[in-house]
Amino acid sequence: MRVLVVADDVQMAAAIRRSLRTVNAIGDVAGTSTGAYAMLADTAYDVIVLDMMLPDADGFATCR
Repeated sequence: MRVLVVADDVQMAAAIRRSLRTVNAIGDVAGTSTGAYAMLADTAYDVIVLDMMLPDADGFATCR
């Protein structure tokens, strides 16, 4: 499974990514919605873990 973690809190994103490894999932991290859009253009993800308070956009707007 491939997971995109979109979170600006570096420590939280790292903790989620480590947890994903324990279940053999691949976790990629984006710190902004702009970064997430770029990663989504290149890679198909099974799941997205999305922070609702990003520095460049509201998480709800990003989800839409």
